[in-house]
Amino acid sequence: MLLGALSRHFETINPEQALSIFPLNTEARVALIGDALNGNKQVADVEGEARMGLALDPIDARFFSSLAELEKRKGDEVKANLLFDTAHKISRTEFHALLNVIRISVERGSYGKAVRTADALFRRWPERFNELAPVIGTLITEEEAYSTLLELAGEGLPWRGRLMNYLAEHDEFRPLAHRLLLDLSQAQVPASSSEKAAVINGYWRQGNYADAYRLFLMSLNEAERDLTGFVHNSGFSRAQEPQIFAWTYRNTPEADIRFSDAPPPYNGAILRFLDKPAREVVLMQTLVLPQGRYRLTVNASAFNLKMPRELFLIVSCGAPNRELVRLTVPEGNYRESSLESDFEVADCPAQSIRLATGLVAESWSYRYSGEVVFHDVSVTRASVDQNRS
Repeated sequence: MLLGALSRHFETINPEQALSIFPLNTEARVALIGDALNGNKQVADVEGEARMGLALDPIDARFFSSLAELEKRKGDEVKANLLFDTAHKISRTEFHALLNVIRISVERGSYGKAVRTADALFRRWPERFNELAPVIGTLITEEEAYSTLLELAGEGLPWRGRLMNYLAEHDEFRPLAHRLLLDLSQAQVPASSSEKAAVINGYWRQGNYADAYRLFLMSLNEAERDLTGFVHNSGFSRAQEPQIFAWTYRNTPEADIRFSDAPPPYNGAILRFLDKPAREVVLMQTLVLPQGRYRLTVNASAFNLKMPRELFLIVSCGAPNRELVRLTVPEGNYRESSLESDFEVADCPAQSIRLATGLVAESWSYRYSGEVVFHDVSVTRASVDQNRS
């Protein structure tokens, strides 16, 4: 028993020593053969070790796979495939046998079977996903493979999110992620918000702002679609999940922000300052406005709002980086006051709208306190008549 425990201690860091301590240690023998096949260590008789493993444990599929790999390297594909097949029959989750089933399925054009085998592999060996993700990306360019993947994904694959992230991160596979996202809209388990965000952000990082925004609109459900416009969810509904073309907000040590559906005047985005210097206020959204002239309108209420420096709502161009318009939020007490200003969009494929304070240096002489409620923040086309008024 003590020798067995000592052998287990060495089975991964020094499998040869583990076997010398306790020759019946199967895991050490598997590790030793793996080191030899991967070129990490010279082993005098790899085949002998594999056959010894089978003699001691004749139903361990890993030794059949090891022998199969040795036959494959000798050039005997027929014998190798028979041994891999035996390993797979003994254990439906043996890693190398599963890999071989995928390989043979692809060679024979059985792309659906290849995807189903990959599913079995990733469920048993989730840590190997990154290693094989490029293979799956290439595989599902085949229509049969894609159809099988869609069927499985619609039922809720445990590795679906990781696949969507991988596809979205790579330019050559992003159209597949886009297609999968839309095809899942009617599935039993539709795409999650994080899966949608992965694809949308992939287009955004590529600089393909128009496709990112179009996909965002297409991925909205019926309730969310009713809230969209140049500013999505302009009335700050609590039902929205943060994403690139929706409001992003969070609390900071200087200010709390929450969305409320309460009756007026407490409906909207409520910003409560915590009687501290407020350099960081996080409330923003990314916009994609076509070239033209626009009007930014803000409806707000304030309660004992005291600000030693200003509070602004700013629309900026992302690239090139420049400010397009800023509205100053007044301090004091007021109910449903309207602020507006016009601005021009030209040579600017994407914009942002955000809150910011005028505080540059953090000093306790400049403490912000009180509350401001933004009932509605909207961007509309500015007509010629509006510009003259």
